[in-house]
Amino acid sequence: MFIAERLKKCRQEKKFSQTDLMFALDKVNLRICRPTLANWETGKTFPNANELAILADFFGKPIQYFFDQAKGGR
Repeated sequence: MFIAERLKKCRQEKKFSQTDLMFALDKVNLRICRPTLANWETGKTFPNANELAILADFFGKPIQYFFDQAKGGR
């Protein structure tokens, strides 16, 4: 499951406001509006696979960083 708080943490570590991040992502061909970013950070909606790949590359994180790695089941 996507962990929204990790996206917010990445943004805050770069000392970006949501608007700052929106403009920075536009420069790497990820065009989103600020409400979309806010929804991603609160878990109301989630980035698609392409958007997630761009985010991971932008923040220098593996895609898996944004997901719960807990092993469940047996």
